[in-house]
Amino acid sequence: MHPGRRWLVFFSAAIAVLAAVLAVVLPVVPASASAGPAAGTRVGASHPDMIFTLGPSHQVLAVQGRCEGLSQASFVSGACVAAEDTGAADDEGSSLVYRAGSRTATNMTPRPGVDLEGLSTFDNPEAFASGTKLQMIDTSQLKSLQAIADEFPAGHVTLAPMDPALVEEWAATRGTEVVSPYTQEIIDAIVGDMRAP
Repeated sequence: MHPGRRWLVFFSAAIAVLAAVLAVVLPVVPASASAGPAAGTRVGASHPDMIFTLGPSHQVLAVQGRCEGLSQASFVSGACVAAEDTGAADDEGSSLVYRAGSRTATNMTPRPGVDLEGLSTFDNPEAFASGTKLQMIDTSQLKSLQAIADEFPAGHVTLAPMDPALVEEWAATRGTEVVSPYTQEIIDAIVGDMRAP
């Protein structure tokens, strides 16, 4: 066999072995920039006041967005990056909705006589004025409430009990010492906060 041809065969075999090793190793490497989308992960990066989407899914939890609780392997090019396995929500769109204001029982309860359908939220932070404090609610964690996408205004999502007749009873607890189970469910589904871009 010609020496040049031997090198070609050897080089081709080496590339095949390297490709096989990378196919096994890359999906295991946590939050590496190259493994992110290729390994079926979603990736987000943070600025101190905002969370940006870098990958094909939704935002990273606020605690991750502030570079807390992440391993050294999660840091790439000076940005705080986190990745997690994609779930069913990615196939149907993001499960996050945003509510303006603080994480209080009053704010997470509909206003009596005003919010007749349920609690008002939006499916994107751009629906709010820049700088508005937002609570990020993961609707996939809701059990006795449903997220209803409204036709108007664009991006509006109402969080409501399965039985719409219960909204009035829920709203009656606003501003009282009683925390409705619906309100508590929403508070428990808050995964972080951010400022509207």
